[in-house]
Amino acid sequence: MQNTTPTEQEEKLRLLKIKVSTFFNGNIAVHCNMPNHFINGHITEISSDFFMVNDFVEGLLPVFFLELKDISPYKSREEMQ
Repeated sequence: MQNTTPTEQEEKLRLLKIKVSTFFNGNIAVHCNMPNHFINGHITEISSDFFMVNDFVEGLLPVFFLELKDISPYKSREEMQ
């Protein structure tokens, strides 16, 4: 009998995909925390392995789910103070 319990990594990936979908559907600007860098902008498209973010500075960039550490609503410097 096969074990169908998701691994921690699979569960994290599932939750990240739910967050991405929620931010995309609500047109909410996001902060994508990646290893060694971050991306801030609006999600323009979602695929099975990645999504596209229209970064406020760099323009359209791909974000691969497996490289994404976390995603949260974007907050400007003024909102963080």
